[in-house]
Amino acid sequence: METLVPYIQSISDELLSRRNRGYKPYFEGDFNHAVNLWSKCLLESNDPTEINQLVKSNGLYDFWKEIYNSQNNPIVPLVYIYSPGKTLYSLISRLLGSRDMDIKIIVILAFIAVSISYTVWKLQKVKQRIEEQKKQSSSNSQGQNLQVTSTILQTPQNISTPKKYSLILAISASKEAVLPALYNAVITQKDYKELYKATQSMRILETDQIRLQDQTSQFHVAEVSEYDIYLVKLDLRQKDDRFGPDQDQMDRYDAFQNLPNLVTSIQISSRLTMDVCTFFKLYVR
Repeated sequence: METLVPYIQSISDELLSRRNRGYKPYFEGDFNHAVNLWSKCLLESNDPTEINQLVKSNGLYDFWKEIYNSQNNPIVPLVYIYSPGKTLYSLISRLLGSRDMDIKIIVILAFIAVSISYTVWKLQKVKQRIEEQKKQSSSNSQGQNLQVTSTILQTPQNISTPKKYSLILAISASKEAVLPALYNAVITQKDYKELYKATQSMRILETDQIRLQDQTSQFHVAEVSEYDIYLVKLDLRQKDDRFGPDQDQMDRYDAFQNLPNLVTSIQISSRLTMDVCTFFKLYVR
């Protein structure tokens, strides 16, 4: 709990400093804003919309809101509505201070809601992937059975070579500080976080479609601009569909987290104009 105290205090202060906020806590507005702040803080999500929707689909949210709105006496502090007893109230007061306890309780409730919703969401994703793997395994098994009964002789002409894939990342020139760590052609667990934050746009392509040096020569910078970018080409051991377009940001972050295990080689372009992003048809990270 003590490690959360600075975050709880910071988010509480930000809620209290919002414009057009009344003196008394407004549960829905304060709670929603706290959920957004926790999402950005814990999940590094710049778009907390999906988490907010998951939280609202959670029965706890409706339960807390209903209890709060049902109070006949509007000056009853929120802490007395939700506190299970004097011991818990005393503990929270000691850790966080006794001022603005109502807003701090809202922040704590938002933290609980975000944590529960994200955990449920991840478990559903794991279950979904397990089911997809089972279907794929079943499909592969059927394919192997057909292959056993086939009389076709497998020759070099009808055996296809596995496709290789590369990931193209556009890094803003203002974030070029992340590039030196990549020159060793290795991405560490520390590097992937900075690379994720610095990536402006991206695309996953078959490796033989990319000739970085030849294809970018026409986009070399003649006059430096704040909109210039660098392209980073990462050759992958295997394709990861989470790098594709229209992916959930949390899946995208998980894919970046796995880059240390996927990348086989790295190539970095010279400073280029923004037009190269259109040439490669990159999509927003």
